[in-house]
Amino acid sequence: MAGSRSLYKMSGSWAVVSLGGSLLAPTSKLDQDYLERIAKFFLRLSDQGFRCIIVAGGGYAARWYQEEARALGVQNADALDWIGIYATHLNAAFLVALLGENAGSLIGKTRVTVKDIREHRLLVAGGQQPGQSSDAVAVRLARLAGADIVVNASNIPYVYEHDPNTHDTARAFASLRWNDYLALIPPQWNPGLSTPFDPTASREAQKAGMRVAILNGKNLRSLEAAVRGMPFEGTLLGAEHTALR
Repeated sequence: MAGSRSLYKMSGSWAVVSLGGSLLAPTSKLDQDYLERIAKFFLRLSDQGFRCIIVAGGGYAARWYQEEARALGVQNADALDWIGIYATHLNAAFLVALLGENAGSLIGKTRVTVKDIREHRLLVAGGQQPGQSSDAVAVRLARLAGADIVVNASNIPYVYEHDPNTHDTARAFASLRWNDYLALIPPQWNPGLSTPFDPTASREAQKAGMRVAILNGKNLRSLEAAVRGMPFEGTLLGAEHTALR
């Protein structure tokens, strides 16, 4: 578990979660079991008084369509980004359908106001504009809601110094300063880029003095701990550097 008893101050009862497409649609088939579990998870949090903003990633569909477009000669970065954005909208719409009348939709809305986010206890969004992933949307919505933490749930448990799939001895980090994290990832966004938290979103979070919890979203106990501002299994970005090993 990262950190001490209280990792960060929660602003009101807002929870902003960037929910990776790798969890929602890891292959050409949706993960139905996980979708059912995560919908119940957010409904329970809402019943307990939390107000949740969920930002869906694009997952398999986004990258598959982008690869097909590239194979047909599409090179325009904005065009490729829009393909990925529409994939996030599809995943977000699926979540709205599962959450039912309890959820409001920000899908396709590029100018969100405080009034928009106060109308529902559960809100679902997707990508908004080229040049970034859905992570940046989560940062901007967190700022609008007055939250100082974004929980980034994907299929990895930590930030590592190298890809652990190819480096058996890669160190995992319990926490990282923003500058140290930014040194580990590519400096610029490219359509389909896969990093724990995208560079555009990271610089915006750093500028805003925001922290980001990186964790495996299938570990619902860890996800709930991070939402509540308690120690969780994962990496806390925007904190003092701590390696696990």
